[in-house]
Amino acid sequence: MPSKRRLENRTPPDADANPLAGVRYELLCDLNDVTQEQEQKARESLAVHPSTLQLILEVKKFARVLAGTCRSHVARCAQIHANCNESEPARAAIKTLGLVLCEHLELPRETSLLMSALMTEIWPELNGVSRFVLDVADAPVEPDDFSRRQLRLPRWGWKGRGVFSRLGRTESDRPGPEENDPFLSVEETQRLLRDLEESFRNHLCNRWLTVFATALSAVASLASRAERAKEAEKLQPILETTVDAQDGDGAPQSKRAHVELGGWAEQRLEEMRNFVSILRGGKSPESLRPQFVTLFAEVIDLLQKPRRERLFEEARRRHMRVPDLMSWIADVKELSATTLADYRKTYRHEMGTARKRR
Repeated sequence: MPSKRRLENRTPPDADANPLAGVRYELLCDLNDVTQEQEQKARESLAVHPSTLQLILEVKKFARVLAGTCRSHVARCAQIHANCNESEPARAAIKTLGLVLCEHLELPRETSLLMSALMTEIWPELNGVSRFVLDVADAPVEPDDFSRRQLRLPRWGWKGRGVFSRLGRTESDRPGPEENDPFLSVEETQRLLRDLEESFRNHLCNRWLTVFATALSAVASLASRAERAKEAEKLQPILETTVDAQDGDGAPQSKRAHVELGGWAEQRLEEMRNFVSILRGGKSPESLRPQFVTLFAEVIDLLQKPRRERLFEEARRRHMRVPDLMSWIADVKELSATTLADYRKTYRHEMGTARKRR
């Protein structure tokens, strides 16, 4: 894919100095990786089921995978925009990721991936979707066209009921087989490519709404955290504080802050328990994002990518107990698991929910 060639001569940005550039580069790398994986899977499927219907299904899967990859980055992108005081961080995040996806698909930067204008825009003749189709179908070059080197798709059968209606065409448009020619003509290939692009656009547009919803959820979670921080700041002057000795790992010194942090840990621990339990049952992490929006926004998305992958691997491999889960939660607060567990105990004692010894 073209994104692979773009990345070869591109220097990774300094994510600490420019977090947004880091997100864009990481997304472009991930889009490149999943595209190559999807190309390989599509080739294997078409080798077993060589038909235009299967080609349509592979194009839809391609749209779904790309949208899912963007969705995995949108919460962190929205947080960065919010931290930069963007008035509408969710929309800004969608625009940022949309530009990266347009680059990956070789589309103009102004191409809309969400609104109805998508369906009226004319895409370039050669783009990421047409490249994907021609590549997985192993399309040969038109033998009599030495100047433009046009590619031709195989003349596969239209297996399955209603295949033409899936592409918005009628049975009268069905191409008739030409004797001794296993491939479509250049003109027929171009028409089929436009139809497949339209199918891709429809599927991507529907999935893009889910990406936007995830961005809105991440921003709402941030707003809730900011509101809680403001309330704590208002209460601080009238609360008793204890001057504790510095414990060496950057822990808050206010007793009230300890209790609040313990309450936060209690909530995230319960969510983490449910999350790893479902993950161990075979679900993918991204499919659980809508169910655990706060956990993703406040814990999982804040972990570095290698740490996130290790968490998912351990959750699938073994039963994780409370100390194991607390170590992951404490990591994002730059505390030790023991310190955060003590704060949780303090919170449970204050709330009267501490475990009673028998």
